[in-house]
Amino acid sequence: MTTLLIVESPKKAKTIQKLLGEDFVVMASYGHFRDLPEHELGIDTDTFQLKYEFTEKGRLKFVTIKAAMKKCSQVILGTDLDREGEAIAWHLATMLGLKSPKRIRFNEITKAALEKAIFTSEKINYHLVNAQQARRGIDRMIGYRLSRPLSTKLSHKGLSTGRVQFAAQALLVEQEALIRTHVSREHYTVELQFHNDERQWSARWMIPESVRAQVELQGNAQTNYEQPKPICLDKAIAQAAVSVSSVRVLDYTREQSTRMPPPPLITSTMQQQASMRWGYDPDVTMTAAQSLYDSGHITYHRTDVPNLAEEAILAIHQLAAKLGLPFPDKPNKWPTPPGAQEAHEAIRPANMELEDVGETEQERNLYRLIRLRALQSQLAPAHYDVQELLLEDEAGQFQYKASGRQLVDPGYLRFARISGAGQSDNPDEESDEDTPLPTLPALNAGDLVAVDDSTMSRHKTQPPRRYTVASLMRKLEKLGIGRPATYATIFSTLSRRGYSKKEGGYLVPSQICELIYQVIYPNFSYSFLSYTRDMEAALDSIAKGELNHVALMRESWNILSEEEQGFVTVPRPAGIEDPADSPTKDCPKCGRVMRAINGRYGKFWSCSGYAENKACEHTEKFDPAVISINK
Repeated sequence: MTTLLIVESPKKAKTIQKLLGEDFVVMASYGHFRDLPEHELGIDTDTFQLKYEFTEKGRLKFVTIKAAMKKCSQVILGTDLDREGEAIAWHLATMLGLKSPKRIRFNEITKAALEKAIFTSEKINYHLVNAQQARRGIDRMIGYRLSRPLSTKLSHKGLSTGRVQFAAQALLVEQEALIRTHVSREHYTVELQFHNDERQWSARWMIPESVRAQVELQGNAQTNYEQPKPICLDKAIAQAAVSVSSVRVLDYTREQSTRMPPPPLITSTMQQQASMRWGYDPDVTMTAAQSLYDSGHITYHRTDVPNLAEEAILAIHQLAAKLGLPFPDKPNKWPTPPGAQEAHEAIRPANMELEDVGETEQERNLYRLIRLRALQSQLAPAHYDVQELLLEDEAGQFQYKASGRQLVDPGYLRFARISGAGQSDNPDEESDEDTPLPTLPALNAGDLVAVDDSTMSRHKTQPPRRYTVASLMRKLEKLGIGRPATYATIFSTLSRRGYSKKEGGYLVPSQICELIYQVIYPNFSYSFLSYTRDMEAALDSIAKGELNHVALMRESWNILSEEEQGFVTVPRPAGIEDPADSPTKDCPKCGRVMRAINGRYGKFWSCSGYAENKACEHTEKFDPAVISINK
């Protein structure tokens, strides 16, 4: 009795075949073996059913799978745990004619995990399938219906647009606008120095609300821009604040502070860390992670949940005890982010004892990072002794704050500093806990303290920093736009189509990226960041069975149809010629009008029949010296 087990990746199939032995035939579907047609919408706009066809490789693979099925007694579907995997399982069940398909789910490729999954096989979750279909259908509507008009509008062949893609472009363009319009202004800080009880310490002026600079923002920037730290632009006020000779103690506090280790990696933080540490683009990171998972070295790498399974925590505690590392009495837990899709655990090694695995440098680097973060996540926290003094000048005009902090018990830091695994997920935000501070004297409220020295420093405001790959991913995640597992495709599109380029590690939008933004925003609903965030919430509701996927697709279609009517009236951005004003001539093949179009490699003649469902695809080289203009 032989069982056919179908997974997605051939490497994964090979790993599982070795574990399960000759009673199983393990085959791969090579991912999505069916998809929407390449050259048509592929959606029935009456029923909103998606029209699928075999991919080129998928057809051949399906024939092989169907032939193997005839020789086996049963079929089990073991595709990935996410919505894409669920959809592939549904496609397989549909095309193979499985009446009661057996669906298994496993988070790691080990013999124990596979045997448990086979013993507890389940059914296909059609809510997840519908959520995947809704996402695919809505993204196809936007991309298919608007990409060609966009190319025509901007006289630039091969342009594209999409729901999450445009959100990433908008963030880049709006950040660039903030940088260009930034006006540098002088601002001031004040610091007081004290020497008492053989201690040297300082206090910073707390800038009052009344003198803080404000930033006025427009458009999408109102929802995504974060206000900088408060600054004082008034030199006279700062001079008064620095001129005090003594201050009175308003309050003194001293307490123990706990610093938890960072959580184990999830999809988003894995991509961000790999980008910050080694400059890996998301697609490089996800390819390496996929290979590690398919080889059985790590758990499933598409996950939103920053917690580990109980058996994994036990294995980590055993390893920590072996290495002499401190761990807490109760496991460390972290809150699950809002909108998290998947219920399976964070990314970790399948075997914590293995220190170094992987076939490439990228895989080895990523595995070591995953292991270090998983291990340190279950170590004991660090403890600090923290003091704080709140001070005020004798006239009651200005307030100052002093802070002191000493490390009492390093906890996980003892391991993190040695391993290099303690790096913050956000290098743009310096942690105050990483800066050593002197011990403050224990003073009582009302005590008067003489100021030994004071300094007023002059600064200039700096423009916002451009996004890096890591910080843009972090921003998208924070705004609830897209899913971390899809970021690799988005960033690849931005780079491949020339919408952004890297300069000194930062992402800079190209001119065509900015022109696309000018045409699309705010003329289409999907150009608003709130739309994309709300769409993700709606897709989550479909996945939970709370919303009908056809209703969402129909609503999206109707809105897009209405907004598309106004596409031709969208003002043309400065510097872009109107295609209607470009040179024309008759097409020698069909007689339609040919226009001179700006392509990726320069101007060329293109038949207008191409826009009519590719009725005529005739093109010619453009020679500016020989132009026949039909007026």
